[in-house]
Amino acid sequence: MDSYRKTAIIVGLLFIIATVTAILTIAFLGSTLETPLSFATVSANEF
Repeated sequence: MDSYRKTAIIVGLLFIIATVTAILTIAFLGSTLETPLSFATVSANEF
C-alpha cells in the first residue's frame, strides 16, 4: 500500500469520525445549548 494512500485513508476515517461525533453532540446537547440563562438563574438563587 502506498504511503500517500494509507495517509489518505487514515485522514478520511478521522474526518468521518469527527463528523459523526459532531452530529451526535448536537443531537444530545442541543437542548442544553439553547438555554444559556440556566446558569444565571441557578446562581441568582444562591445566598
